[in-house]
Amino acid sequence: VDESNLSRKSAATEKLKMLNMIKGKGSFQPSAIAIHPISGNVYLLSSNDQILAVYSDMGKLLDVEYLNTKLFTQPEGMCFSKEGKLYIANEANGLGASILCFDFMN
Repeated sequence: VDESNLSRKSAATEKLKMLNMIKGKGSFQPSAIAIHPISGNVYLLSSNDQILAVYSDMGKLLDVEYLNTKLFTQPEGMCFSKEGKLYIANEANGLGASILCFDFMN
């Protein structure tokens, strides 16, 4: 058993529980999915919860990030470039649609 994998999974799981408590929601409802072209990790985006979760290619939860509502007004879509840049699309939601780009940090 890889101890580092267990601690990373536990930390990510606890972080998701904490974010759900803060937001007052107990479910994660994905609105988009994308596979990172370099790491092979699976990214799930939840528009309702404004959360981005990262899973290994084996389905282990690696990380969870709460998305800033000022920047991510209604995140509905995402994809990666072949270089690993992450693009997240926001629907208008009264503030204008946008596409945000994030560089891959290895």
